[in-house]
Amino acid sequence: MKHLSIKNIFIDYLVFTVLIISVFVPGLLHAEPDFRSCENYIDSFKMHQAMSCIKKYDKDSTLQNSAELFYLKGKYNFYAGDFDKAEQLTGQALELKNGELDWQYMIDQIRISKNRVHKMEKAVYKKSSVKFLYMDSDDKILLKYALSTLVKQKKRLQEILGDPLDDITVYILPSVEILSDMSGLTVEQIETTGTVAITRFNRIMILSPKAVLSGYPWRDTLAHELTHVAIYKSSNNLSPIWLHEGIAKYLETLWLRGTANTLSSESSYLLGNAARHNTLIPLRSFYPSVSHLENQEDAALAYAEGLDYIIYLQTKFKENKSLKDLLHLIGEGETLDNAFVEVTGYKLKKLVLWWKQRLHGLWSNPDTDFSINILRYKKENVSQLSLFEKNLSIDVRRHVRTGDLLQLRGHLKAALQEYQWAFEKSKIPPAQVVSRLASVLIALSKNEEALKLLDEAKIINPYDSTLYFLSAKSAYNMGNKELAEKRLLHAIGLEPFNPDIHCLLSKVYKADSRQSKEEREICLTLGAENE
Repeated sequence: MKHLSIKNIFIDYLVFTVLIISVFVPGLLHAEPDFRSCENYIDSFKMHQAMSCIKKYDKDSTLQNSAELFYLKGKYNFYAGDFDKAEQLTGQALELKNGELDWQYMIDQIRISKNRVHKMEKAVYKKSSVKFLYMDSDDKILLKYALSTLVKQKKRLQEILGDPLDDITVYILPSVEILSDMSGLTVEQIETTGTVAITRFNRIMILSPKAVLSGYPWRDTLAHELTHVAIYKSSNNLSPIWLHEGIAKYLETLWLRGTANTLSSESSYLLGNAARHNTLIPLRSFYPSVSHLENQEDAALAYAEGLDYIIYLQTKFKENKSLKDLLHLIGEGETLDNAFVEVTGYKLKKLVLWWKQRLHGLWSNPDTDFSINILRYKKENVSQLSLFEKNLSIDVRRHVRTGDLLQLRGHLKAALQEYQWAFEKSKIPPAQVVSRLASVLIALSKNEEALKLLDEAKIINPYDSTLYFLSAKSAYNMGNKELAEKRLLHAIGLEPFNPDIHCLLSKVYKADSRQSKEEREICLTLGAENE
């Protein structure tokens, strides 16, 4: 599961990127022991093996009408997305044995999902084995970018972890409430930790960027969640959650860069602050999900810890050993200690101790001011502008408002002065102040100055799409189409519903090319003016 509680962890990233690893407690307590193997295939998202296993028992006349087999077949169909059949079979199981609470929980979840999916549009890409379901018609523009992300990430994951990733199902959901319904998490858990995506029931469930103020790194989040699917399969659903999250965070950037993730400025700040004050989150506290932590900062710190531990672990692997070997050993039933000894030569406890000692050694500098951006969901009576102004001092707010009025009336040089004062008087200049200042610089043809300003601002605000868009605009004005394209695609990965991004991208691409026409169509669909 990926939480993007603090924007650069979201992704960093997050997601806060987001997976819930908890699965149904096996309900076959009184069934044949081999039934558990079939259920574990389902919990590991190995649906072909699960079907073969079920068919073997379905041929046995003494088991065909057993409650346990009905339950197992119901669960298989739920995970496979056939909700009518799942409801029927699970209902038959409960008629024969109605005291199984987890069976009742499952049929409730089946009915909720069935009701929601009934209202969704579907897009199937058979060649790539990817299926999307979405409710809001505007979310259709996400599909081509989402498909590209998943295809690239799938290829790299199969190279690194080895297990095939077939039949990927993604639900793009328009609100926190619907994500809560479909996932089983409460709205409070989602909002408290900044959850934006969950992998559960053999499907990826992700919030539309429209549900989040300023958007979030949704393409990284998709890659993060697909990595969870790969970990489920490689470890046979036996990987501990902290390892799940650490590996998913480490590998989530494969689709874009082809390389593993690194610590962002915000992750480094959170780790350093926690190491100095002895407030690191114990790995065991990741269970049963990061969604159960107390706040967004804790969730962000958990992801930073998981990522940094996996980065450290790379230095301890034996020659020719890798994450793939570690996960497969865990999946084969080895204890964590035995698995870690096999791939590194050291027990887990010692590795964690060394990792913590390394953290305390690295982060010995005094505290540094850093702006932590909390993820905000779109709700009635809450605007991005009101949240922005709420965090400004009275003096800075005055300069910003004066600058806005001057810019509106065409007095660009005077507006520039007001924004520069606001920038200088801000302890840590917010992205909204930087973007205003950069916009006026661009309007005054000071593109190089604007680009430098924006590049510095992105270090602290790596998930603000406006900074990337303005950076692209500066680069385009300077004749650097390659940089402009790179920054615009990054902006789409954060806030794909801004028509200006697509309008400019259509100009960056070669005139009359397929890509240019597609971006122009999206630009017009989103309601761009003067295009």
